[in-house]
Amino acid sequence: MRFVVLPGDGIGPEISEATIRVLEVLNRRLSLGIVFETHEVGFASLAKEGTTFPEKVLDVARAADGIILGPVSHLDYPPASRAGSTPPGISGCSSTFTPTSGHAARARTSPITGARRWTW
Repeated sequence: MRFVVLPGDGIGPEISEATIRVLEVLNRRLSLGIVFETHEVGFASLAKEGTTFPEKVLDVARAADGIILGPVSHLDYPPASRAGSTPPGISGCSSTFTPTSGHAARARTSPITGARRWTW
């Protein structure tokens, strides 16, 4: 399974790292085959890419089996006209782990991937 990690802003990277540590323990104990791939969003991405959520990151997230999204400071981003944007479907999210597939009885459609995902 390939999980995309989007650390976010502020305390987001710290929270994302803690989430990864927990999942790594589960991965080792249960042989889940999880691989993590990190991509920048938010202010780090704005500084490097000129946008808070590059289209290429959205494409990678859509193809992943799961997404770990740290908190983002979307209320502090510049207006969309100045490359500040929050990706469709995650506006207002805080730290979350979002598998994009799961048991049909607990699944609903993901706003990012259009795939089924867990609901809690």
